Amino acid sequence: MDKNKAAVAVFDKRAKEYQAKFMDVGLYHDTFDLFCNRVARKNADVLEIACGPGNITSYLLAKRPGL
Repeated sequence: MDKNKAAVAVFDKRAKEYQAKFMDVGLYHDTFDLFCNRVARKNADVLEIACGPGNITSYLLAKRPGL
């Protein structure tokens, strides 16, 4: 098995476990709200670097759908 396939297999095996542990971002709502309020432009671009299950992106888009 090549290294890429091995990495994907490990990710697939642990993805649900990771999501269950880290999906709740309640501790950081104040920080994310501050971020959303500080972005002045209505339809601003935000770089998503795909680190995690998408929980932060989901929260930000719920607060600011135009991001």
